[in-house]
Order: sequence, then structure tokens, then C-alpha cells
Amino acid sequence: MIGQQISHYEILEKLGSGGMGSVYKAKDLKLDRLVAIKFLNKDLLTDKESRQRFINEAKTVSSLDHPNIAVVHEIDEFEDSIFICMGFYEGETLLDLISEGPLPLADVYSFAIQIARGLAEAHKAGVVHRDIKPANIMVTKNGQVKILDFGLSKGINMTELTRQDTILGTAAYMSPEQVQGKPLDHLTDIFSFGIMLYEMTTGDRPFAGEYGAAVSYAIMHENPLPIRNQRPEIPHALEDVVLKALAKEEPERYQSATEIETDFKAIQDGDSVKTSLRPKIAISSARKRTWALAGSILMLGLIFSLFMVFRSGPPTPGTDNSIMVLPFTFEGSEESWNWLGSAITELINTNLAQYNSLRVSGSRQGAAIMRNLGIENLTNLSKDDLKKIARAAKVTSIVTGSLIKMGNKISTRATVLQIDEEELLRETKRLEGEPKKLNELAAIISSQLVTLLKIEINANNRPAEPTQSLEAFRFFL
Repeated sequence: MIGQQISHYEILEKLGSGGMGSVYKAKDLKLDRLVAIKFLNKDLLTDKESRQRFINEAKTVSSLDHPNIAVVHEIDEFEDSIFICMGFYEGETLLDLISEGPLPLADVYSFAIQIARGLAEAHKAGVVHRDIKPANIMVTKNGQVKILDFGLSKGINMTELTRQDTILGTAAYMSPEQVQGKPLDHLTDIFSFGIMLYEMTTGDRPFAGEYGAAVSYAIMHENPLPIRNQRPEIPHALEDVVLKALAKEEPERYQSATEIETDFKAIQDGDSVKTSLRPKIAISSARKRTWALAGSILMLGLIFSLFMVFRSGPPTPGTDNSIMVLPFTFEGSEESWNWLGSAITELINTNLAQYNSLRVSGSRQGAAIMRNLGIENLTNLSKDDLKKIARAAKVTSIVTGSLIKMGNKISTRATVLQIDEEELLRETKRLEGEPKKLNELAAIISSQLVTLLKIEINANNRPAEPTQSLEAFRFFL
């Protein structure tokens, strides 16, 4: 494509590519100026309705006139592919800057205020970005912020987008409501902005995981590590602002980008900031949810990651039961089946998390505990190993399990160790079934564990019916 002329644009060089498409530097031959042209992947706009919705949104974005929003000059089509002509800016993306480590506080304040202003302007016009992330924030050589790709995800086939190798980059900045596939408003951008603020300040993402499913689960259920633990010089007020932007429940979140701008300007000027109470511990509300996993592919991604160890913190009032489910081991030579061990673990955890009287473990602390204890191999864990992990994680029960390939079927069983005076070691019944029935096997094992642990069951404390599709797990694992 380099050297080609498309419409009145001469393509000069490729700037980059991602899940949505490829971006080229080009010269506008009519106006003699440099522009950036993005060609969207054809698979992302799968029907006339989605294409028209996308074009309409792009036209709305092109009407935005703000110094912190990248200008959209034109939208057109070339060989069945839609392309967008945007302003070309010399500089670096926020992703490039963060890759070198946490930003200086002066830059955090400056960039945050500018991003907030750009978001506020777009939201005022009824435009929601839906894909706020560092790769979509350009910082010019003179320090001016430009928000790229505003509103371009509307009409996009997100199922197709998540198939791209950029899933971890995109999923890591989603809001809880976006992960669940709910209708979105401007508050989704506020949460994604909060993730960027955390990363700008610490150099790390607040919700991490090796798989899209683990990231999605962390966004829904886990709280980020305290910022000041990683960077003590950060003002308390700054940490409070970031946490409020990251509130999982929308009413507890900042209600506008302007509010964030106001608080950042106050911090920058040395004034006090009065944010509302810090967000509630995410796990408390998560246990009260009844998941309907069949709702969407992203919803199917809401499952636990490989190491699920409860974060240190007070138990739910009136509850003495807490549990950690270690990833099930898989015994078999076919690599294409390896994902089953992680999938059944996450399905079991998703089921167990719905019981109000049971605390279910988190992930990152668990991985750290096992590393600190020098435990790397999950096979042949001794009773003493399990006791050490459980006590370090402050859980009363710990579960291990295995999957064995038997022809075209799998056989599975779980073992639970209760850390009490008797230290009872119990096993569930061995089950057999086809891999496509893994969800049903997980539901039965979950039910058996609940029975063994004598967990209270009532109408508001019962898992939803398992989904009949496992294709999403192969995506995310």
C-alpha cells in the first residue's frame, strides 16, 4: 500500500496496526498536509446496519472541535473497507511513555487534566469512546494530549475484535458493565480513564492476568493494590481520585470527567480534595450476583484465573467459611485439551462465589503466596503444602483437582482439605463426561463441595444454570 494513491491521499508509511485496523501516514494532495489514515478490518463491520451505525458515529465525532480530541477530517470507503482520515500528530502514545515506567507527577497531573477535558467535551456531545486505553492517547512533542479513535468502536463486532491478538490490551481497560455486555454510557469511559490513571501513576495495570478471562474477573471482583504501597510519595488525595474513578458500582464512580478535572486541578494547586467514601470491597457485592453466563461471550469470560487465593481482609459478617480452589491439573498428551484444567477451575469458582456464606479466594495474592513458599508444581502437593498455602491465604478450606483424558471423554475429581482441628481431607465423587459438558461437571463438583463444606443454601444463594457453550473459554484461556 506504501506509495499508492487512495482518493486524494498518497500513502507514505505504515504507523501501526491493531485489532481494529491499520494506520498509515499519508499526504493530503489537495490541501498539502500530513494526515493519518486508519483502514478498518473488514470483519469488524459485518452488516449494513453496523456499517451505517459506525459511519453515523464517525460523522458525529468529526463535528467535535476540541484541542484534546484528534480531529477527524473525512470518512470514506476503499475496496469494501472503510477508512478514516484523521489529523497527524508528531509525538508518542501514552502506551509508549508508560512502558518506560511510572510518569512524573507533573506529567500525571497535566495529562489527566487534558484527558478529562477531552472526555468531558465528547460526553457533552453524547459521544462515548468505549475504548479508552494508553494506545489511544497521543502526547505531542509540546505535551499536548490528543484522544484518538473517539467513538470508533460503535457498530464494531466486538466478538470479532476479541479474536484478535490484542485481547489482553483491550480487555484490560474495560469497565465492569462493558465486560458484562451491558448498555454503555459515559461512565464506562470514566472507569477506563481510572485504569489509565492507575497505570500512569504506578507503571502497572490495576487488573492483571495472563488470560482475558483472568483480567475480566479481576475487573469485576478484585481491588487494585494500593498505589501508595508502590509509590509512597503519591499524595493520598491522588490515590483517592483514582480509586473513585475505579469504583465498580456506577453510582459510586465519578459522574463526569469534569469532576475528575476539578479534583486534579485542586491536587495540582495543593488544595484538599473531598472525594466520596472509597469504593466498597468488590468481592462483597460480587457474591450477591447471580451470573447469567449465557448472556454473551464476554460474560463467559468472567471466570477465575489460574491461582485463586483469597485476598487478606476481614470475612463477611457471620461467615467462617472461606475457600481457595487451586487450578486443576490435566493429565493427557493432547495440548489442545490443556485449557480444560483452567476452565473447570474457573467454572467452579464462579459457582462458589455466588454463595453469600462462603468467601472465595482471589488470584494475585495466591500466586504470590505460592511463589513465596517455593511451591511451583501443582501435582503431588502434600497435605503440609496445602496447609501452608491455606494458612498463608487465611482460608478455611483448600481444593485441588485433576482431569484425566480417557479416550474422547474426561474424568475428574476434587479433593478438599478443611483447615481445622480435625484437618479432614474429603473427596468428591469421580465424574466422567465429554469436554463439551465441562460446565455441567463443574456444576456437580461445586454442588458436592458445598455439601461437603455444609454451606447454607437458600433461594438467594444458589448458582445460575450453567451455560451450554464453552467456546468462549477457548478464546480467553
